[in-house]
Amino acid sequence: MYRQRLLFCLAATLLLSAGCATTKVQDTKAITAPPTPPADATIQVAAVDQGITDGAASDEPIVVAAPAEPLPASVLQNVPFEYEQHLLTDAAREILAANALILKEQTRLRVTLAGHCDERGTDQYNIALGQRRSEAVRNYLLSLGISEGRLEAVSYGEEKPLDPEHDESAWVKNRRVEFVPLQ
Repeated sequence: MYRQRLLFCLAATLLLSAGCATTKVQDTKAITAPPTPPADATIQVAAVDQGITDGAASDEPIVVAAPAEPLPASVLQNVPFEYEQHLLTDAAREILAANALILKEQTRLRVTLAGHCDERGTDQYNIALGQRRSEAVRNYLLSLGISEGRLEAVSYGEEKPLDPEHDESAWVKNRRVEFVPLQ
C-alpha cells in the first residue's frame, strides 16, 4: 500500500511537471525510492530531466513527503477506573479523546477493549464489572466517531493483573481497560 501511494505521488508529480515544461524530455533517469523510510522522513527523488519542473535547468531534487507508517496499538493509553466503578472520570475522558484521535488516523486499526479489575470481589462480580468498564469505554469511543466494527468489548475480571502485588498501589494499576490490537 505504501509503495502504491508513493508511486502514485511520483507519477502525479511527474505528469503535472511535464505539462508545464517548455522543452522536450529527451531521456529519463530511473526513479527509485528506499524500501521503508522512517515515518517522519521525506523521500528525495532526482529530477527526471533538466527543465521538467519549471522550464529552467535545475539539479535540485523533487521532495515528496512519505506517508505516515501505522502506529502500534501500544501508543493507546489504558483507561483507569475507581474502586468498584465503571463510570468514566474526567481523566479517563481525556485519555479516550487522545486515543480516539489516534484511532481516527489509523483507520485500519481494530482493538479489543479489555476490562480488568483488582482482586477484591468475587470472580463473577469482577467479570461483570470488567464488562461494564469495557462497554463504557466502547460507548464513549462510539460517541467520538469511532466505528462500531473496530471495537470489541471483553472482560478478564481479575485474571490478568498488571501488578501481581496485593496492595492499594497494585490494585490501582489493575483497575483498567486496555486497548489490545485485533489481528
